[in-house]
Amino acid sequence: PMRGALFECFVMSEILKYRYNQHTSPDLYYWRNVQGQEVDAIFEKSYGTIAPIEIKAGMTLNNTLYKGLNNWKQTIGMPTLPGYLIYAGDKQISYKENESVPWDAIFELMQRLS
Repeated sequence: PMRGALFECFVMSEILKYRYNQHTSPDLYYWRNVQGQEVDAIFEKSYGTIAPIEIKAGMTLNNTLYKGLNNWKQTIGMPTLPGYLIYAGDKQISYKENESVPWDAIFELMQRLS
């Protein structure tokens, strides 16, 4: 029952570890609105460029996993980088305006975002 929370904590610690090893501030934020919609991490790149990151412990992809990313993009109404879904699977797939990133490619994702 704790798999999702543990996986999310693991991914966030890897992101933070990467940022600290690059001697940069984390610039990570959590987003949740009054309707309960949320995104696990909002990554601020530079000059106000932001990328939403959703973390899911599942190994298979379906379109409902992107719900938080899509809701966030509609809510803020401003251009952003693609949304990123970090999941426990092994395939990197683009889906509409979002990109699925396997858990073992966190380092490569952080390099692209930095």
